Amino acid sequence: MNRILDFYREHGISPVHQDISDFSHHCARREKLYRQLGMPTVLFRKADVLEVGTGGGYNAATLAQWGCNLSMVEPNETAQNEIMELFRERKIEEYVLCKETIERHNGKAYDIVIAEGFLPTIENRIEVLDKLKSLVKESGVLVITCQDEMGMFVERMKRLAGHMAVQKIPLYQDKVAKLVKMFEPQLKFCHGMSRPAEDWVQDQLLCEDFNCEDVLNLEKAIRSMDDKWDVLGCSSPCFFSDYSWYKDVGYDYKKSYCEQYVRKSYNLIIAGREEIDTSNIDVSAVRKSVEKIRELEIAYENLKHKEEKYIHEIICELQKLYERLKVDDKELAAFLRETMEVLTCEPDRLDLNEYPNFCKCFGRSQQYISFVKKRNY
Repeated sequence: MNRILDFYREHGISPVHQDISDFSHHCARREKLYRQLGMPTVLFRKADVLEVGTGGGYNAATLAQWGCNLSMVEPNETAQNEIMELFRERKIEEYVLCKETIERHNGKAYDIVIAEGFLPTIENRIEVLDKLKSLVKESGVLVITCQDEMGMFVERMKRLAGHMAVQKIPLYQDKVAKLVKMFEPQLKFCHGMSRPAEDWVQDQLLCEDFNCEDVLNLEKAIRSMDDKWDVLGCSSPCFFSDYSWYKDVGYDYKKSYCEQYVRKSYNLIIAGREEIDTSNIDVSAVRKSVEKIRELEIAYENLKHKEEKYIHEIICELQKLYERLKVDDKELAAFLRETMEVLTCEPDRLDLNEYPNFCKCFGRSQQYISFVKKRNY
């Protein structure tokens, strides 16, 4: 029921490596993330912390650095070996590694539970989210990640170009090599990118969880939390505004943030820019077009023998989006124009370096949100 785990195990991979050659800088990145989530590093000191889906342990190593009592749940055997090797190198000795899925975990309650990078696309998400919530102490914090098709749109177009380019290549590793050659030069435009190109290709362009039917976005995550929980913070981006008076203890954060999300989710489409004025943009219509393109792209991927009619229909939808946005969002319009050119190019003749706007654009593909379990007074 976890296509990410199945995909990783099938290919013997854990494509979530991080560049920690400058470990202090790596820690600074994580510190900024948690600060936006309302969680300064002092919160971790001597806290009981559980990280679920630890991968190779790169982010968990920062938690250990901050002095928490660290437990990890990681079912992928490749990742388990990488965790133990990394922790030996970093001389981290005090930790617990549970080699199982979170569904089978029967640990104690924790001050902080972190589930990063897998929850939005697994099929038994409700079961897993309920399990995560049950493991958080009163006044404790749960951190999860979310995705939104608006934020995945740019990567989906890159994914489509990639699948068109490797459709005649039978072997998985040959597909990876081809896509790394195509896309590695682009990753320099993604400010702060700390993952190897091979990992990005396997996770973003080839992993099947990208095409799950029902993705967990921020609004759905907020609505999934009952009255025992409230929103603490949000990151990537931190775009919720709180204008409530501190004495208004009954303020409905979840209602306010869901309303803001509907208006502001357009800003997930392209990373690296400030919030833009959407007063002249029909965000709802843009979302419908993006979701239609998603359906067509998935249909194209799933065909054993590719049919060009899907590419034609996608280009038609991209043209509609372009006409809608060419005045009010010139940056996105430029990406759309070049994407249409990329999709009409013969794969064997395609040189992405000829399309600078296609190369430099990336979406805000993952959002973090923290929830606090309310205290009973």
